[in-house]
Amino acid sequence: MAQLIVVNSTSVLAALVVVYGAALAFYRLNLHPLAEFPGPTLSIISYWYEFYFEIERLHDISGPIIRINPDELHIKDADFFNILYSSSGGEQRNKYARHQNANESPGSVASTGPADLHRLKQSALNPFFSKASITRLEPLIQEKVELLCNGLRNLMERKEIVYVGAAYYSLSLDVISDYSFGTSWHCLDTPGFATEWEKTIISVLESTPLSKQLPWINLLIQRLPAAWRKRLTPDIGVLIATKQKIGKQISHIKNSLALVDSLPPLEKELRRVIDEAFVLLISGTDTTVHALAIATYHLLANPSILFTLKEELKVAIPDPSSPPSWRELEQLPYLRAVISETLRIGAVATIRIATQAPSTPTNYKDWIIPAGTPVAMNTRSILHDRQIFPEPEKFQPERLDKYLVAFSKGSRACLGLNLAYAEMYLALANVMRRFEMVLDDVVRERDVDIVRDCIIGLPSKGSKGVTVRILREN
Repeated sequence: MAQLIVVNSTSVLAALVVVYGAALAFYRLNLHPLAEFPGPTLSIISYWYEFYFEIERLHDISGPIIRINPDELHIKDADFFNILYSSSGGEQRNKYARHQNANESPGSVASTGPADLHRLKQSALNPFFSKASITRLEPLIQEKVELLCNGLRNLMERKEIVYVGAAYYSLSLDVISDYSFGTSWHCLDTPGFATEWEKTIISVLESTPLSKQLPWINLLIQRLPAAWRKRLTPDIGVLIATKQKIGKQISHIKNSLALVDSLPPLEKELRRVIDEAFVLLISGTDTTVHALAIATYHLLANPSILFTLKEELKVAIPDPSSPPSWRELEQLPYLRAVISETLRIGAVATIRIATQAPSTPTNYKDWIIPAGTPVAMNTRSILHDRQIFPEPEKFQPERLDKYLVAFSKGSRACLGLNLAYAEMYLALANVMRRFEMVLDDVVRERDVDIVRDCIIGLPSKGSKGVTVRILREN
């Protein structure tokens, strides 16, 4: 009899789950405030249909506005980008709650939902990343670039393959750790560069799609013993270990960012500041590193473009041991065009930023989007739009950059864009001026092109990265 009761209870529970699921699907398809917006059935009833390339395909089928999950709309329209993300006029837009945990750090400014709180947190960081501050930081960046070139020279003399990603990760990590934490992590001093750190950060990024769908999983895993974390979920285990390393240097972070003086007590809590520092570390390295690696590949894969750049650099830098300043390099038209085209073709920030106007409907063409609806756009969909950039897969520095939105726009634009630009100009100019290199067993489709959305776009799982051999030094 007891067994019969258990079976009956299980059957009833299963039936209730099925009925609830069917009712929820019916509501989302027919009664939801967004029921009139186009989108495939699976995306309308489920949150698991959220991948960039699927979204691109849906736009091709259904037009510029689509429903990509039960509650969120996505728009593909370059002319609407500045309107949606404008930081002036209209109601301030909050970040969609489901996107606040995408970077594993809910306390960071990038994850902050309410517009007012976001503005408060960002105001504490703005002086840290202003162009004036990064210009003052330039001697440190130049010093790290010189260490990068020394490391490349050592690999050239030993006739070893250079893992470009590891080299640029070492540069960027040493810059951001020295600047943010007051102590360099000395990745550039590691023979062959810090390949393990490259693997660590990529592992962190690879864990984000799961964390976005199941945000509670990190809290659960953090409570497991370290040995269990490493065995069960190595990627998320690496993430937690990285945060712990940052936590040990937190006093330096507080002093550097002036958080103690400019933020209310709740925003000074240790966990919140660690979240902020973690995002500074990831965002301050990965986008820059991938852009530099992509630039290196496309320059070496296009000899005529490389020749034109080198000719410009020879005139601007007659003595490679005395490189010009960042400001002077910004005035070189072809170098500027190469960097702009790198940011366009790379479009490494694949994350979409969904924001909500709490009480005001959003108008898009003939559509009236209900107040409170999360609306997102994606910079990559604009930078690879064939209507704007014909043959978007081709590396063509002569393109116009009117729609260059690689760092997004408005109040939620990339905070560290000045640091990224400084590193890209100084590193790319020095490396390309000093060294003659060739690609070594690099397949674009496997090793370079972005096919995975992990906040930052990543190449295929089987990617070996961009590898080169250095032939000689100029």
